[in-house]
Amino acid sequence: MHPILRPITAVVGPLDFDAGPVVSRFRRRELRRGEPWLLEGEVCRRFCFVESGMLRHTRSTPEGTLTRWASLAGQFAVNMPSFTRQAPSEEGIEAAESSVVYELDHAVWAELRAEYPQLQAFWVTTLEYLIGCFEDRVWSLISGGAESRYKYMMERYPDFLLQVPQHYVADMLGIGQRQLSRVRAGK
Repeated sequence: MHPILRPITAVVGPLDFDAGPVVSRFRRRELRRGEPWLLEGEVCRRFCFVESGMLRHTRSTPEGTLTRWASLAGQFAVNMPSFTRQAPSEEGIEAAESSVVYELDHAVWAELRAEYPQLQAFWVTTLEYLIGCFEDRVWSLISGGAESRYKYMMERYPDFLLQVPQHYVADMLGIGQRQLSRVRAGK
């Protein structure tokens, strides 16, 4: 099974169609560390599956560029508001390390979802899951201090704490690196 299919079958179960034509529509791309996948202000016209490496979702602020999220190997990556509305993105996405991704254009994804009901079911289930995650994350950020935010991240996204550089994690939690170090040390 191609790695692209693993997260799909995890959601919808075994596929009832030949996935070869679907997989063949994705384009393989290698990214160097720091290479942009999506520029801030650009319309996100594709999404990708991260086969290896890590993509960093960033936002520019007056204080500098902050990490909003990270997409790890085995996950899909996209700027969802830009992709679904085909409007300029408020974030950039870049390779946090050398990465291999498989890209699929917005229009092709719409065609495939129309042709294969299981892909549409995967898309809807994923969107519903993301909405819940975003609500939980917003609540965590506005309702608790650094310790509770870190605990939230440990409970829901333990892979991030093992794979994502700590200064990116600090950005995602909305705290400074020193404060993250103190929280991790239990002080």
